[in-house]
Amino acid sequence: KNEQGREIEMWVKECQLIPGYQGLVDLARRSGRIKSLEAHVVYSNDKFLCRFGMTPELTHEPHWDGDRGEMRLVYAVAHLADGGTHVEVMTRSQIHAIRDRSQNVQNAKKWSKATPWDTDEEQMWIKTILRRITKFLPKSVELASALALDAAAARGAQNMDLSSVIEGDYET
Repeated sequence: KNEQGREIEMWVKECQLIPGYQGLVDLARRSGRIKSLEAHVVYSNDKFLCRFGMTPELTHEPHWDGDRGEMRLVYAVAHLADGGTHVEVMTRSQIHAIRDRSQNVQNAKKWSKATPWDTDEEQMWIKTILRRITKFLPKSVELASALALDAAAARGAQNMDLSSVIEGDYET
């Protein structure tokens, strides 16, 4: 209703798909070629070791008692059905560079609005590293489409109308 108490009819003409990180993990597993996929944030008081090369190694021991400190790194590990493993690690500065390029974050700053980067930063770090690792993993058609749509939404360029989404007739 408007200020005069009259009912107003509104129609949504555009929508954006913005998959959550749980959806990305689910879609990645649907390929049947990924056994497990997980991501974790490393805080400054955690113990973390990551080595690449001929004998890769990754260990993370969270500091469970007391203050874990500031978020420092985020990593994702995928165990493939064929026995292989893929690891991605991102630093705070890499994460912030991606955040700062987001069209949604830029628009929110312009209008003094909060984004998930303000309210759920740890979850956004996890989503970012999962988006990164899924680029290197076997993909289902659904995952490839979701990643393309999510990237377009981050650029503010999805511009799909609701009927196209319902019909599955959209371009990425």
